[in-house]
Amino acid sequence: MQRDAATFLETSEETGGERTLAELEIAPGGKVTPHYHLTYSERFKVLEGQLVVEIDGVRHELGAGDEAVAAPGSLHAWSNPGEERSVAHIELRPGSPGFEKALRVAYGRRYL
Repeated sequence: MQRDAATFLETSEETGGERTLAELEIAPGGKVTPHYHLTYSERFKVLEGQLVVEIDGVRHELGAGDEAVAAPGSLHAWSNPGEERSVAHIELRPGSPGFEKALRVAYGRRYL
């Protein structure tokens, strides 16, 4: 059962391809397994709670106001190890309509 939620703040279409910006609400224990993107970077900025982001084997423990960037081709994963929800902005540069479609599918009804 998907306990996380995603809200697009700006889509690739809205920014002329410059970026995709989404807000994720991540439930305790929520995570994404290691993966990479070849054509865009992914920036994580924590607004609430905590988020662990691993980039190319380096663990970044992020709290509110902290951020980390996975460059194109970097193997990365993230998780919420806390007992409270985490809220983070995820920014892709350049924007990615394919990522946006995948997020809509993955989050289903929890996509806003």
